[in-house]
Amino acid sequence: MVKISLKKAVEEIEIGDKVYLFKLSDAHLKRVSNESKKMQEKLEKAKSTEKNVEIAKQTLDVFLDQEGAGHEIYETCGKS
Repeated sequence: MVKISLKKAVEEIEIGDKVYLFKLSDAHLKRVSNESKKMQEKLEKAKSTEKNVEIAKQTLDVFLDQEGAGHEIYETCGKS
């Protein structure tokens, strides 16, 4: 169950033994929305699984506003 506290402007997401922060500000959510559209277009043009994985990692970087988060999560999840 996800419980959202209205007193915080971030949500904590625990993956493995690391906690990532997902910002809930209007500015960040707008950026996520805009970047999601771009990532979707890239996915539609991607021709390989490797490219899809890289796009997914980039998407996580944007969502969590943390460079390299996608790679860390990918490795933590057994490259899945």
